[in-house]
Amino acid sequence: MHGFTVNESIFNQLIRVYAGATIIPNVPHEHVDMYVRDGLELFNQMVKDSDFEPNIHVLNSLTLLFCNALKVTELEQKVLPLYANNRI
Repeated sequence: MHGFTVNESIFNQLIRVYAGATIIPNVPHEHVDMYVRDGLELFNQMVKDSDFEPNIHVLNSLTLLFCNALKVTELEQKVLPLYANNRI
């Protein structure tokens, strides 16, 4: 990203920023959907572009993002299986 070394802590904090943005009052639903989509894309990029193995902190941040956005069905389909797949 822009010439900087990005590690799992930075990815984790970026996902948490999206999670926080989803609970701001009066945020349009389109923006919340975009935040969720972008947070998931960050996670996928992190897994694809590095030797990163998902850890409890990043998965908890994804869970927070989906819960704050009230995306329970997507949480169950996309995030919760990651815990089992990564033996967390």
